[in-house]
Amino acid sequence: MNTKLTIRGDAQRKRFLGQNNIECIAHLVLLPRQMIKCCCNNDITSDYYVFLYKPLFTEGKEDTFPAGPSCGKRFIELGMLSEPPLTNIFDNEVVHGRESSIGNHSHSSDNKIRLVDRMTPLNKEMYLAISLLFMIWENPKNGALFNYMLGIIKYPHSDIFKYKVKTLHNAIDSTRGRGERTLHEMLKDMTEGKCKKYDFPLIREILKKEYNIVYPLI
Repeated sequence: MNTKLTIRGDAQRKRFLGQNNIECIAHLVLLPRQMIKCCCNNDITSDYYVFLYKPLFTEGKEDTFPAGPSCGKRFIELGMLSEPPLTNIFDNEVVHGRESSIGNHSHSSDNKIRLVDRMTPLNKEMYLAISLLFMIWENPKNGALFNYMLGIIKYPHSDIFKYKVKTLHNAIDSTRGRGERTLHEMLKDMTEGKCKKYDFPLIREILKKEYNIVYPLI
């Protein structure tokens, strides 16, 4: 994730939008002790958006950048981008007055209701699981998972390919370090046990049936 960008004010945002193909792929919550800088160089203290971008006129590589609530919202408005649902993992907490719209039944706008409700059950599980993994990473760099999220946003009604479920599991496996820690156990450690417990029955079924993974890490 590119944390060295400095984009302040609407003039610079418009210039950046004109020079890059950009999509908003996630809306996440900062975990305890994490520190992330917004693209405007201010500290992010609560929730933040993740944008995927690629230069239109140069050979620059695809990358992502974080934006805090107000800055990210302005990018979405100026670029007329789809706004992803907020993933809030904390029990009984509201972030900036907005409840989570992935992982529970609360929605904060008609746009988010349409997006979440249009996701197939498998896509909803995958989008949530990748979002949770990105929170753990703090500075996500896995281009494949970025594009999986973008694909779900663009084609929520079409189930993601099964091999992508295995790719996600591999990413979790490479993240956990020593010990048989699952995705939830890693989140629990990082939040001192204050995170919600999620279930991913469709992902687990695919991992068991298609890839003979008896004890999925999710």
